[in-house]
Amino acid sequence: MKKFSVILLIFILCLTTVVSAASSGFDSYADPSGNINIVNKEIPSNKNVFYGNDVYIDTKFDSLLVIFGGKVTIKGEYDGDVFIFGGDVETDGVFNKNVYVFSSNTKLNGTFMQTVYSFSNSFVTTGAEINQDFCMFSNMTTLSKEFSVNRDVFAFSNRIDILGNIGRNLNYYGSILDLGGKVKGDVVTYVDQLNIKDSAELEGSIKYHSLENQANISEKAKLKQNPDFVQIVTNTEESGSSLFSFIGQIAAVIVIWFLIKTLFPRFFNNSETLLNKKFLEALAFGAGSFILIIILSILGFMISPPLVVMLASGFLSLTMAATYISLTVLSVSIAKHFNSKNNLGYFISIFLAALLYTIVRIFVPSTSIIFSLILTVLGIGFIFSNLLQTRRNYLEEERKKPPTNLENFN
Repeated sequence: MKKFSVILLIFILCLTTVVSAASSGFDSYADPSGNINIVNKEIPSNKNVFYGNDVYIDTKFDSLLVIFGGKVTIKGEYDGDVFIFGGDVETDGVFNKNVYVFSSNTKLNGTFMQTVYSFSNSFVTTGAEINQDFCMFSNMTTLSKEFSVNRDVFAFSNRIDILGNIGRNLNYYGSILDLGGKVKGDVVTYVDQLNIKDSAELEGSIKYHSLENQANISEKAKLKQNPDFVQIVTNTEESGSSLFSFIGQIAAVIVIWFLIKTLFPRFFNNSETLLNKKFLEALAFGAGSFILIIILSILGFMISPPLVVMLASGFLSLTMAATYISLTVLSVSIAKHFNSKNNLGYFISIFLAALLYTIVRIFVPSTSIIFSLILTVLGIGFIFSNLLQTRRNYLEEERKKPPTNLENFN
């Protein structure tokens, strides 16, 4: 679930970049040599997208900036949001708005007045000062003694070494945490191994979640209280809740099956055709609709932040309904495959589909997210495909109607 959330967040941020650049009406800037070198030069405010093999920018810029490059070095002062996509990225400037970095290797320095988001294979900082929050995803991470953040740190990393100062809370999810800096708030970790070094100063509580206690705590470390170890247990003790979940899924599928059968009798026939003959088309259509909904949600947030609450609520309702609609369509298809002509056959198919879904969620959690996502996307495909089919049928019926007197007159 954590990995899927990270991927989804990265995807949404990428969409935010594209939508922001497109909606602002800005143009791109490229050099024929394939390299960009801008030092103390004025850049037109409508040139906000830069791309090249080697990009070096050291100037003042007052609006949104998007950079694509193999190697990117950015200095100077920037008053708008900055998005950087590169192989090797190095920053050392003053950034007055949010900064987003997507790279293989990142070296972060400078002053950041708002929040920094970084997605890198390797991340190193030797002097970054962040005024708000820091959110990062990386394989290997080093935060030096000169690093400081005034608020919270959210870190997802295979291994991280923290030597700097954190003004509030540290939240870390990964394998190994080497903590030798100062944290004024609480520390919450989900790790295999926790190492608290001599130089550590921890002023809040420490919650260490792991399968087993592998904490190494230096006697020289300054701790307000000892770490509170919380053992992570498996899902074998959740059989009771799983049973209720299973019963709830069966009930939900039966209700949806009855409503669709009563109100939209053609839905199952259309969806079964898509499932048997145009499965990839339905999946692609659902994925496209899924992405479009996310883009509309982002646009809604940009136009009016309160609007995004309604859009997000509708999106969540649609995804939940789509999952169960997929299960219902699969159940009906199975029943028809065995030539079932009564409701008992449909109930048995619904029971088996819900049972399979529950088994996957409980016993194969590593694939349950992918399985659920496929069901959701497929369900959205069924919904929108049926809407289009209904529209086509309506237009076809309108064409077959005899012309009116007025049309005969013309």
